[in-house]
Amino acid sequence: MGAPDAVRPEYRKLASDLPTLAAPFGCALPEVVLRDVETFTLAMECVDRLLDGIADPRARRAFGDAVMAALEESAPPGTACSPDFTPELEARLFALREVLARRRMSERFCQLARQALSNTELIRTTRSRRQFVAAVEIEGRLTVELTLTLLEGHSTEAFVGFLRSLAELCNLADKLLDARGDFERGEMACRPGLGLHALLAVALLRRLPGAARRHPRLGGFVTWGLGYL
Repeated sequence: MGAPDAVRPEYRKLASDLPTLAAPFGCALPEVVLRDVETFTLAMECVDRLLDGIADPRARRAFGDAVMAALEESAPPGTACSPDFTPELEARLFALREVLARRRMSERFCQLARQALSNTELIRTTRSRRQFVAAVEIEGRLTVELTLTLLEGHSTEAFVGFLRSLAELCNLADKLLDARGDFERGEMACRPGLGLHALLAVALLRRLPGAARRHPRLGGFVTWGLGYL
């Protein structure tokens, strides 16, 4: 399934941190659920990593369609083929499809995943700073909603609310740190600079108090957040 170090560490951290995040809310997540979330996280990371290497927008759209065909139970045989698929991606998508079939959530999950792929393309291609920030927030919300489908039946209302309060916040922080590098690698068209960073920072700071209020232990929340800097 590819070299272990091919997976970017921040994605592994997202999955491994979930029990720590859930514990203060009285959520003891079963091991099988944690494995399901990790399967999704690693598949998402692999898709994102390979999309980063596709320069042509039409080729990215075709790649995204092939990803969805690989996940959707209704896809006819052979429609999942793509020259940009790697053995690692094929294995990760197969594992995720098995999870979705077992949990009987393929249709709902794939609807959200299609929205996420479309929004990802907007993040890559828009030159509007405001549109870029809005799309970054949408990406965060969709990622959390995809995760929540896998946590269904195992999370408290308070924990769901907390995760949703993190959605835009975490993605805005990620883009604030990575925008220059993403632009230099050709992964976004919106030119980073003072204007874009100011918009990202303002949006982030606007959401920070709400997320902090939802966590029962402010010190734990701050310590966790600092781990991503």
